Amino acid sequence: MSKKSREVLRADHSACQKKAIHAEQKTATQRELQESTIARRSSDLDSALKEKIRLENERDSLQAKSTSCIAKTRRSPQGQLSIHNHCKRNYTYRCL
Repeated sequence: MSKKSREVLRADHSACQKKAIHAEQKTATQRELQESTIARRSSDLDSALKEKIRLENERDSLQAKSTSCIAKTRRSPQGQLSIHNHCKRNYTYRCL
């Protein structure tokens, strides 16, 4: 093998090593970005699920209050609805 062909092989080998190192660095960076994105999305999902549970509990509580107020509401002899102050404060009487 001639000296020139060895130099060409060494240059090619060096170029391949640089490409491999660059590819490894790029892969590592992409992996870090992916892991960071997954962690952020997981946190977002946890927050959304907690908010969903809170809103469902609030809805259930308001429905229970509304049902209670509706059940207790009576018509006066003049035909007007008697609405509890509690219902007025929470605007649940509007659903009547």
